[in-house]
Amino acid sequence: MWVSDGLQRLALDSLGNELDRVVMRSAMVPGRPIDPRVRVVAAEAGPGHSTVYLELTSYTSHADVDRGAPMEQYAWAARLRLSDEYETVTGDTLVIETMPISEGETRESARGNVSIQMTMQHPRDPRVIWGIGPGGVLWSAHKSAYRLHEITFAGDTIRTVELGSPPPVPGVAGKQVEYKPVLAALDVSPEGWLWVRREPEEHAGEDLSTWDLFDNCGRYRGAVAVPEQVRAVHIGAAGEVHAVVLGTFDISYVRRLRLESPAGASVTRGICPF
Repeated sequence: MWVSDGLQRLALDSLGNELDRVVMRSAMVPGRPIDPRVRVVAAEAGPGHSTVYLELTSYTSHADVDRGAPMEQYAWAARLRLSDEYETVTGDTLVIETMPISEGETRESARGNVSIQMTMQHPRDPRVIWGIGPGGVLWSAHKSAYRLHEITFAGDTIRTVELGSPPPVPGVAGKQVEYKPVLAALDVSPEGWLWVRREPEEHAGEDLSTWDLFDNCGRYRGAVAVPEQVRAVHIGAAGEVHAVVLGTFDISYVRRLRLESPAGASVTRGICPF
């Protein structure tokens, strides 16, 4: 079990014994301060080590801002390994998204003879969703289009999967285009299937959570839905899903779901024809 509270990251064994404790430092992203919010995205066991994948947030350093660089927020994917001796091995990082930070209102406060001016900075909400597939590859997509990219931590795009004719990504080449999200989340099963959760439709009249499914070869397999809005999801093997849903009286609970095919087909890692 991997746990992060933003300031430190813990690794626990299956009995709850602490194996490793690391204080999160900005050294993971040299030259940029790290936001204390750190999200554990996935974890896997491998020969001789275990691996955890984190989502980090960093910002343009004060030194770069003083030199005229724009104030920006960065989303990073980080990969860390824990050896058999329970020691953290230096991992890899990859920039997922760069988000401009706009200046908001300026407020001035005074205390005695001291006057302080403060300008609020407003980062943009993340517009890229991502997940980790088998073998440590990363799948990502812009929320505005059904265009999914398989990327290595070296930054190489292995393949792209599209559904229909996706519109161009908003904001390209400095043009501000109206942003309309159609994707809410992206998860990858142990078999390499992509579970793409749709953005809930406004005024749809039903409280649904809908996924579009792609197999490990990138072929579209159809859509599935549950009559509830989910907050968090874990996609397991063989089509098993654990979802956090909001129930009566605003109480959150975990629901276990299982994907079944009327034809009896199962979720497996197939052999691709290419």
